[in-house]
Amino acid sequence: MPGGKGLRSQHIEFLHVNNETKILAYKRFDANDPTEPVLIILNFSNQEYKDYGIGLNENQPFILKINAGSEIYDNAFSNMEVTDVEFVDKVTDAKPFTGRMNIPAYAALIYTME
Repeated sequence: MPGGKGLRSQHIEFLHVNNETKILAYKRFDANDPTEPVLIILNFSNQEYKDYGIGLNENQPFILKINAGSEIYDNAFSNMEVTDVEFVDKVTDAKPFTGRMNIPAYAALIYTME
């Protein structure tokens, strides 16, 4: 996966943990080359979320690579449109920026920088 060096590293930064919505977001990155992080969003609930916000430390152009909750994998999965992360200059989760995205039920979303 181009731009996915973060998946080959052990470094993790937890960005968002919400027990109520059952959403977990974290960033994996290579400490020797932090320019290619991978953003992972996991939804452990049966609820879809539109325009969901998570806190990010930088305004980075994360591009959707995998939406494991998409109906392209199974007709029983979600047809919710999921796109690249939209950034808002707003504090969320004690971080200076907010990344907004749609999150299907029981989904795993993987974003990279390219």
